[in-house]
Amino acid sequence: MPNGVAAHADPHGHPHHPALQHHFETLEQQQEAATLGMWVFLVTEVMFFGGLLMAYLLYRVWYPEAWSEGSLELDIVLGGINTVVLIASSLTMALAVRSAQTGAQRPTFYWLLITMAVFRVRPLATWWTAPSGRRQSSARATRTTSSNRS
Repeated sequence: MPNGVAAHADPHGHPHHPALQHHFETLEQQQEAATLGMWVFLVTEVMFFGGLLMAYLLYRVWYPEAWSEGSLELDIVLGGINTVVLIASSLTMALAVRSAQTGAQRPTFYWLLITMAVFRVRPLATWWTAPSGRRQSSARATRTTSSNRS
Protein backbone atom coordinates (compact mmCIF):
# COMPACT_ATOMS: atom_id res chain seq x y z
CA MET A 1 0.00 0.00 0.00
CA PRO A 2 1.24 3.53 -0.74
CA ASN A 3 2.24 6.02 1.96
CA GLY A 4 3.11 3.24 4.40
CA VAL A 5 -0.55 2.62 5.29
CA ALA A 6 -1.23 -0.93 6.34
CA ALA A 7 -3.79 -2.84 4.36
CA HIS A 8 -6.98 -3.95 6.06
CA ALA A 9 -8.98 -6.95 4.98
CA ASP A 10 -12.68 -6.74 4.29
CA PRO A 11 -15.03 -9.58 5.39
CA HIS A 12 -14.16 -11.45 2.20
CA GLY A 13 -10.43 -11.29 2.90
CA HIS A 14 -9.52 -8.74 0.21
CA PRO A 15 -6.99 -6.11 1.36
CA HIS A 16 -7.95 -2.44 0.96
CA HIS A 17 -6.98 1.01 2.16
CA PRO A 18 -8.58 1.91 5.53
CA ALA A 19 -10.18 5.09 4.06
CA LEU A 20 -11.75 3.23 1.13
CA GLN A 21 -15.49 2.74 1.50
CA HIS A 22 -16.81 -0.72 0.67
CA HIS A 23 -18.76 0.29 -2.45
CA PHE A 24 -15.75 1.78 -4.28
CA GLU A 25 -13.03 -0.09 -6.08
CA THR A 26 -10.23 2.47 -5.67
CA LEU A 27 -9.52 5.65 -3.72
CA GLU A 28 -9.47 7.58 -7.01
CA GLN A 29 -12.98 6.37 -7.85
CA GLN A 30 -14.14 7.37 -4.36
CA GLN A 31 -12.62 10.84 -4.75
CA GLU A 32 -14.19 11.35 -8.19
CA ALA A 33 -17.60 10.31 -6.88
CA ALA A 34 -17.29 12.72 -3.93
CA THR A 35 -16.22 15.56 -6.22
CA LEU A 36 -19.06 14.89 -8.67
CA GLY A 37 -21.56 14.72 -5.80
CA MET A 38 -20.40 18.07 -4.45
CA TRP A 39 -20.67 19.73 -7.87
CA VAL A 40 -24.16 18.30 -8.42
CA PHE A 41 -25.21 19.60 -5.00
CA LEU A 42 -23.81 23.07 -5.73
CA VAL A 43 -25.47 23.25 -9.16
CA THR A 44 -28.87 22.24 -7.75
CA GLU A 45 -28.54 24.83 -4.97
CA VAL A 46 -27.69 27.57 -7.49
CA MET A 47 -30.65 26.56 -9.66
CA PHE A 48 -33.08 26.45 -6.73
CA PHE A 49 -32.04 29.70 -5.08
CA GLY A 50 -31.52 31.40 -8.45
CA GLY A 51 -35.14 30.60 -9.34
CA LEU A 52 -36.33 31.72 -5.94
CA LEU A 53 -34.48 35.02 -6.13
CA MET A 54 -35.62 35.60 -9.72
CA ALA A 55 -39.26 35.07 -8.68
CA TYR A 56 -38.75 37.51 -5.80
CA LEU A 57 -37.21 40.08 -8.13
CA LEU A 58 -39.95 39.76 -10.75
CA TYR A 59 -42.80 40.05 -8.25
CA ARG A 60 -41.06 42.96 -6.56
CA VAL A 61 -40.81 44.81 -9.91
CA TRP A 62 -44.26 43.84 -11.22
CA TYR A 63 -46.21 44.61 -8.02
CA PRO A 64 -44.44 47.42 -6.11
CA GLU A 65 -47.67 48.58 -4.41
CA ALA A 66 -48.25 45.16 -2.88
CA TRP A 67 -44.70 45.10 -1.54
CA SER A 68 -45.03 48.52 0.08
CA GLU A 69 -48.38 47.51 1.64
CA GLY A 70 -46.93 44.25 2.90
CA SER A 71 -43.94 46.00 4.45
CA LEU A 72 -46.32 47.96 6.70
CA GLU A 73 -47.38 44.66 8.30
CA LEU A 74 -43.86 43.50 9.15
CA ASP A 75 -42.75 43.37 12.77
CA ILE A 76 -39.01 43.98 13.09
CA VAL A 77 -38.87 42.68 16.68
CA LEU A 78 -40.59 39.42 15.79
CA GLY A 79 -38.37 39.02 12.73
CA GLY A 80 -35.29 39.55 14.88
CA ILE A 81 -36.50 37.02 17.47
CA ASN A 82 -37.21 34.48 14.73
CA THR A 83 -33.70 34.98 13.33
CA VAL A 84 -32.10 34.46 16.74
CA VAL A 85 -34.26 31.37 17.36
CA LEU A 86 -33.24 29.82 14.03
CA ILE A 87 -29.53 30.53 14.53
CA ALA A 88 -29.56 29.33 18.16
CA SER A 89 -31.49 26.16 17.34
CA SER A 90 -29.10 25.41 14.47
CA LEU A 91 -26.16 25.79 16.84
CA THR A 92 -27.66 23.63 19.59
CA MET A 93 -28.69 20.94 17.08
CA ALA A 94 -25.19 20.88 15.57
CA LEU A 95 -23.77 20.53 19.08
CA ALA A 96 -26.21 17.68 19.76
CA VAL A 97 -25.12 15.89 16.58
CA ARG A 98 -21.47 16.35 17.50
CA SER A 99 -22.10 15.00 21.00
CA ALA A 100 -23.87 11.98 19.51
CA GLN A 101 -20.94 11.37 17.15
CA THR A 102 -18.52 11.34 20.08
CA GLY A 103 -20.79 8.98 22.04
CA ALA A 104 -21.56 11.49 24.81
CA GLN A 105 -25.16 10.59 25.66
CA ARG A 106 -25.81 13.09 28.45
CA PRO A 107 -24.63 16.17 26.49
CA THR A 108 -26.59 14.93 23.45
CA PHE A 109 -29.76 14.77 25.56
CA TYR A 110 -29.16 18.23 27.02
CA TRP A 111 -28.44 19.84 23.64
CA LEU A 112 -31.63 18.31 22.21
CA LEU A 113 -33.58 19.56 25.23
CA ILE A 114 -32.15 23.06 24.75
CA THR A 115 -33.02 22.92 21.03
CA MET A 116 -36.64 22.10 21.86
CA ALA A 117 -36.73 24.86 24.49
CA VAL A 118 -35.38 27.40 22.00
CA PHE A 119 -38.15 26.49 19.54
CA ARG A 120 -40.75 27.17 22.24
CA VAL A 121 -39.58 30.82 22.30
CA ARG A 122 -41.10 31.55 18.90
CA PRO A 123 -44.80 31.11 19.79
CA LEU A 124 -44.24 33.08 22.99
CA ALA A 125 -42.53 35.86 21.04
CA THR A 126 -45.41 35.93 18.56
CA TRP A 127 -47.90 36.30 21.39
CA TRP A 128 -45.74 38.88 23.19
CA THR A 129 -45.31 41.11 20.13
CA ALA A 130 -48.98 40.91 19.11
CA PRO A 131 -51.15 43.97 19.74
CA SER A 132 -53.18 43.61 22.94
CA GLY A 133 -56.46 43.10 21.03
CA ARG A 134 -55.08 40.14 19.10
CA ARG A 135 -53.52 38.81 22.29
CA GLN A 136 -56.90 38.76 24.08
CA SER A 137 -58.75 37.18 21.14
CA SER A 138 -56.00 34.55 20.91
CA ALA A 139 -56.40 33.72 24.59
CA ARG A 140 -60.20 33.54 24.18
CA ALA A 141 -59.85 31.20 21.20
CA THR A 142 -57.54 28.95 23.22
CA ARG A 143 -60.02 28.80 26.12
CA THR A 144 -62.89 28.07 23.74
CA THR A 145 -60.96 25.30 22.00
CA SER A 146 -59.95 23.77 25.35
CA SER A 147 -63.51 23.83 26.68
CA ASN A 148 -64.84 22.21 23.50
CA ARG A 149 -62.54 19.24 24.00
CA SER A 150 -63.88 18.43 27.48
